[in-house]
Amino acid sequence: MWSIFRKKEPTANTPIKDDKAPLIQDGEQPKIQVLGSIGCVSCKMQLAQMQEALKELGQPISNVEYVEDIEVALKYGIMSVPAVVINGKVIGSGKVIKKAQLVEMLKGQIG
Repeated sequence: MWSIFRKKEPTANTPIKDDKAPLIQDGEQPKIQVLGSIGCVSCKMQLAQMQEALKELGQPISNVEYVEDIEVALKYGIMSVPAVVINGKVIGSGKVIKKAQLVEMLKGQIG
């Protein structure tokens, strides 16, 4: 019944977490996802913060995808939303990451 709380063994589809790898490779368009749920005010706020951070960095806000599918969140091992995923790497979950922090995380990574 509570299988979502059991630790899952890694599979071929499990994203590999490498903290040393850059979020975005040179010349690559980032795949940015904000994971949330229907009616979640914090999730919508996280989306707005990410869009503002991208604007500040001169990137199109269309690079951000808002995902409400719980299966996607579970695939990344996320148990609380909002969450931010960049190119398959979870950079934060369970709280709203402010624009200034997002800009610092992305600065030098997008270009």
